[in-house]
Amino acid sequence: MQIQRGTLAFLSKASKAHRCIILFAMMVTGAHRRLHWLWGLILLGLAVCGMLTSLWLQDRGGVPSLQQAKWPDGVLPVPTAALPPFRLTDSTGAAWDNRRLLGHYTLIFFGYTRCPDVCPQTLGLLAAMNRALEARHQRHRPQVLFVSIDPEHDQGAELGDYVHYFSPDFVAATATEEQLHTLTRAMDAIFIREDDGSFTHSASAFLIDTKGRLIARLTPPFDPSVTAAALGPWLGRLADRSS
Repeated sequence: MQIQRGTLAFLSKASKAHRCIILFAMMVTGAHRRLHWLWGLILLGLAVCGMLTSLWLQDRGGVPSLQQAKWPDGVLPVPTAALPPFRLTDSTGAAWDNRRLLGHYTLIFFGYTRCPDVCPQTLGLLAAMNRALEARHQRHRPQVLFVSIDPEHDQGAELGDYVHYFSPDFVAATATEEQLHTLTRAMDAIFIREDDGSFTHSASAFLIDTKGRLIARLTPPFDPSVTAAALGPWLGRLADRSS
C-alpha cells in the first residue's frame, strides 16, 4: 500500500491510536477498490465465455438460428432427428439407403404416379425451387427423392419417367410397405390406401441434411422463388459447418 507524502506528514502528527484507525481505514478502502476491479474482470470473463460458447454451439452444428429465424410460408424447421435404417429400390433397380443421403441435402416426398393433384403440384414446386436456387448460383441444391407409396404399380422405368417429367435430376424409388411405414413414421408423414386404390398421403416434402437427419418440412403451397431466397443461404451455411 503506497502512502502519499502529505498523508505521512498528517500521520506523524496523529496519536498512535488515531494512526492505527487511519491506516486500517486506508487498507479497507484499497481492498474495496480492488474488489470492484475483481468483480469487473469476472463479469467481463463471463460475457466472453458466453459469446464463445454460442459460437462454438453454432459451429458444432446446433445452429439455433435455424430454428429461430423467420421463414416464409410453407417452411417449418423441426427438431433435428436421425432417420432409422431403411432400404429402397430406385427406378434403375439400384439399392437406395441412408448412405445415399450423406454429403448433400435431400428433399424426400412421398406420393404415387396415379395421384391426380397433390403429387404433380408438389413436384412442380420443388422443381421450380431448385431452378430458382440454380439461378441464384446456389451450389448446395438439394437432390429430390420421390418415394412411391404404391409399389404394386410404380416400378422401374415408368417410375423414373414420371419424376423426370418434372426434372431430369429427380430420383424415384419405392420399397415394401413395411419399409415405407418405417420411413414415414420417422418423418411424421402418413399414407393410407383407400378402397378405390387411391391414397391419402402427406403433401409435405421433408428436408434432410448432409448427415442424413431430418431438419425441416416444406408444405405447399409455397412460393418457389421466395423459398429459395430464404432457404438458399442457410443450405450453404449448414453444409459448410457439417463438412
